[in-house]
Amino acid sequence: MKNYVPVFMIALLMVTSCAEKKEEVKSTTETSPKQETVIAEPVEPDSLTRLQQIKSMVQECDNVFKGKKSSCIDGKKTVSEEVNEGEAFSFDQTATKCKDVSGYELHTAYFNGHEWSNTVKIYLKNGIPFFVFSETYSEGFATESRYYFKTKGELLSVLVRENDGLKDCTRNQ
Repeated sequence: MKNYVPVFMIALLMVTSCAEKKEEVKSTTETSPKQETVIAEPVEPDSLTRLQQIKSMVQECDNVFKGKKSSCIDGKKTVSEEVNEGEAFSFDQTATKCKDVSGYELHTAYFNGHEWSNTVKIYLKNGIPFFVFSETYSEGFATESRYYFKTKGELLSVLVRENDGLKDCTRNQ
């Protein structure tokens, strides 16, 4: 117990002395002249303008890679999915990554299984995503999702369209 009191006193002294020095530093920085450096950043366009930009960029990207297999890398994996007890089927999962000198990239993946399929397309410009499209089909159910991104890659908007076989539901998020 004797050792705790001196240690506590030393710690208390250190904490209070650090607080005083902090105040001194604070006062000296307040009296020094302020210099500001303004860095010009591109202004983020409003949502409607950005959505129009994305639409034209998707068309441009699709045109760049239309029939251009030389700038693409393909991959394929076969997976087995059990359908009934002891009965399994093989399904091909494929992916393609295309890249162009203009900075556009298109990543496309096709996933398939028993009575379902999914397609995902990721559009990038200079390594930053600007649009993602996803389609899923399964036993009379369909979902289509569109993800729109701002110029720095943050999510701007999500559009989801679903069909459960009976009705069509579209919602924006």
